[in-house]
Amino acid sequence: MRFVLKDSAPIKSEASAIEWVGKNLTMKEIKKKQKNKKTGQQRVVTKQVKAKSFFNFFTSIDVSNANPNPLELSEEEAQTRE
Repeated sequence: MRFVLKDSAPIKSEASAIEWVGKNLTMKEIKKKQKNKKTGQQRVVTKQVKAKSFFNFFTSIDVSNANPNPLELSEEEAQTRE
């Protein structure tokens, strides 16, 4: 894992991907039942969503493009709100 710092604040981190064997601890599987209105048949839909995990610390992040002051609008956001 490598960090890029600017003014002693982390801006970017580069990490290698973790190859999980078996179950991925950073993802949670959600199962939902869907019912067809015409035929009444049911099916199960599975979806992968991010889960809170200690291992999310080891993912790559890039905040160099983020707005340093979240209360101020960027130029693009100001134009879209007008």
